[in-house]
Amino acid sequence: MITGSRRAWWMRFTSIIIFKMPRFSLFFSFLLALTNYRVMAQVLPQEHQNTDSVVVKKKANNGVKNASTVLVKIMPDADCSIYIDGENRGNIKSGNALRLSLKTGEYEIKAVSLKSDSDFIVEDYKVTTAGEEQLCKLTLQPIISGRSNIAMGEHYFNQGHAFQDSGNLKKALDSYEKGAALGNCYAQCEAGSFYYYGLGLRERDSLQAVGYLKSAYSKIKEEAEHGNDMAQYFLAKMYERGWSMVPKDSVHALYWLKKSADNGNKFGECELGDEYLCGNLGLIEDTAQGLDWIMKSIQQGYSFATFILGMNYYSGVYLHKDYSKCMYWLKKGADRCSSFSLFELGYMYRNGVGVNADYKEALYWFKKGADQGYGPSEFALGDMYLNGLGVEKDSIVAKEYYRKACDNGSRSACDILKTK
Repeated sequence: MITGSRRAWWMRFTSIIIFKMPRFSLFFSFLLALTNYRVMAQVLPQEHQNTDSVVVKKKANNGVKNASTVLVKIMPDADCSIYIDGENRGNIKSGNALRLSLKTGEYEIKAVSLKSDSDFIVEDYKVTTAGEEQLCKLTLQPIISGRSNIAMGEHYFNQGHAFQDSGNLKKALDSYEKGAALGNCYAQCEAGSFYYYGLGLRERDSLQAVGYLKSAYSKIKEEAEHGNDMAQYFLAKMYERGWSMVPKDSVHALYWLKKSADNGNKFGECELGDEYLCGNLGLIEDTAQGLDWIMKSIQQGYSFATFILGMNYYSGVYLHKDYSKCMYWLKKGADRCSSFSLFELGYMYRNGVGVNADYKEALYWFKKGADQGYGPSEFALGDMYLNGLGVEKDSIVAKEYYRKACDNGSRSACDILKTK
């Protein structure tokens, strides 16, 4: 979900990037002007768990205690991004391999095609043998039609989440709208937030946003009252923002946010930690509580929580300023292909913040973000090529990166293109 603006130190970004979508209240003073970010966790359907390719439902380790670590080599037959238990573990080209160290057990694996909008599935894969390298060959095949609207709605919501996680907002919105049309309340809420903030669009459309949010509200409320932690998280954000049929109400927002976090929702945990750190929603600032909740989220593998923690050490507003710790947590996020962390690392090296300025290193991180289709990184690369920072000046390459950033929702990039 999208939260409001809180921290003035984010203003430094606006001269570089004009979009980045905030999920949490902690950092985002003027974050709407800066970035686009996905709102939600993935909610996998029980039978048809796929998002542009794979899915293996995670299970217990069959009674194995202290399960050994297994080196797994994943080799797909199509270019795709690989997700393991919801975490982006990198992009792979067809025929190449991604080597990962996993504990013995069974994991949910899914992939998002990098070259096609088609949906794919792959048979389950289970890691069972400790101490030996396992080879997982993923054979992607088109999904057969005829699935229920509920399953397909969840599928398109998950697909939107995956595209948004990689920074491709246009495809994310397209998937959310497909899920919304099939009645998935989470996809409706995501589509509403995209239209409300103009994410993946050239302009905001509040009328369309309200339509989606009103459609989502009653179902989300019903599911939240029945204990669904994701619905509780969404309902908390609705109360915080005053969206749809919900009046702005910090008491109810905090109530549902705590419910979500207490029920183990990693997004709710990170958001609640944020609120404790900055003393929002009527809470008294509590650094220990804030860090505890954020660390719980990180322990669940939520890469954006590592970004949140890193940027707290960057800002020095609620934690002691410490650039070394900031870099540590940002690189943790980058290891999980967090587009936020990749961009921020590039920014720090470009401008010599906490490290010696190094244009080559900045280019490395920006290119990794741009390879995921992330607009802010594409915009930054356009700037570096235009001004010859770490590379020879090349207005043609710069224009191409600005075009990509514009396509991904950067209004600043679109404005620059109008003058070229």
